[in-house]
Amino acid sequence: MVNAMNIDNVIKVLKENASKNDDDSREIIKYKNNVEYGNEIGIVLSNNDNSIFEVFIHVKINKEVISQILYSTFYNINDASNYYNKLEKYIINFDLDGIVNEIKN
Repeated sequence: MVNAMNIDNVIKVLKENASKNDDDSREIIKYKNNVEYGNEIGIVLSNNDNSIFEVFIHVKINKEVISQILYSTFYNINDASNYYNKLEKYIINFDLDGIVNEIKN
């Protein structure tokens, strides 16, 4: 859990490491969401153009939405699912510090 003094730094790190994709026509295959004290964290496994699988985390903290954190693409569903499963623990535990550490490593 992130303490209030650290929240601005967490938002900064997440924003700097979020990627953008103008083509947002993906199909969501798997999704998990967790809400704590009005803040939200989630993970998405999606399919884009029936050939590329994408996995990323999104966060909403203090009404700021930061998306496509730890974004990665895969050419098969098994690799995408493995990455999703690896990151899912951060969502289940609402572990923003864990996400920041994953970004830094």
